[in-house]
Amino acid sequence: MKLVDCIVIGGGPAGTFCASTLADKGVKCVLLEKRTAMRGKVCGGGISRPGVRVLEKIGFPVDLLLSKGVKITQRIAIIDGQTQVSPEWKDETAKAAFAIGLSRDALDEAFMQAAQSKGVEVAFGRRIGNLERTNGLFHADAYRAPKVVLAKGAGAIGGYKLPVGISALFSSASAEPGVFLFDHSACPEGYGWIFSIGQGLWNVGVWSRTPPPKLKSLFFGFAQTRVREFLGTNAVCVMPPKGAFIGAGEPVQSADPDVYVVGDAANCAQLSNGEGVPQAILSGIHAANSIVGELK
Repeated sequence: MKLVDCIVIGGGPAGTFCASTLADKGVKCVLLEKRTAMRGKVCGGGISRPGVRVLEKIGFPVDLLLSKGVKITQRIAIIDGQTQVSPEWKDETAKAAFAIGLSRDALDEAFMQAAQSKGVEVAFGRRIGNLERTNGLFHADAYRAPKVVLAKGAGAIGGYKLPVGISALFSSASAEPGVFLFDHSACPEGYGWIFSIGQGLWNVGVWSRTPPPKLKSLFFGFAQTRVREFLGTNAVCVMPPKGAFIGAGEPVQSADPDVYVVGDAANCAQLSNGEGVPQAILSGIHAANSIVGELK
């Protein structure tokens, strides 16, 4: 068993930024990720304008993400049958002048590489179940530590009561990039979305604040109508739809003061719009700063 100061379980935005912050503060940690590579997720790609502002404030290289995706400067919202077009976003205190469209794969890889560049030790292919504790130290895989951060996503807290989303990737050579479309008629308690992520690729999906029994049907209806209308009749689905729970709702905290819950596992995503990446980043940083204070 290898002794470290903290074990971070989960390599999404919350886990990687938590581990990066710990490493910056001189805390020895390991990040355990169940995937063997940062591939396979569809939901959660892209960075909103508030998310871009969060990254700017913490000093993350936004240009790196732009190089992997598309700058989004236009918003189209369909509400009550009316189409509202915002041709040019204005800079505001809490929001950047643009959003970033990129795949979840590219996003996760960039965040993971940033953590590794800070010296974070990463172990891939580590699926962690119940944690054991002996003499004040948690045991996870081949590591022991007095502190643990759980960044395992919404599924870790019993996702059946949580909001849910379904998304897929489409290719289209005819649609103009740099656009984020929201269709509030696509789902009764949520919306459908279409946004460019680069190279003629588009992220398409729907989400709902409450898990409706026919969300998949709503997705396919959205794909056959609004998506075909916006991306063109020759648009092709290149990655089939995948569903994912969204950690939004009542905040979750650990009863153990040495276990920190962050990201979707802490239900920190916004219930109003399903956005979770910037909130996950901030929750990971906050947990790391708390751990640093307690280890001093």
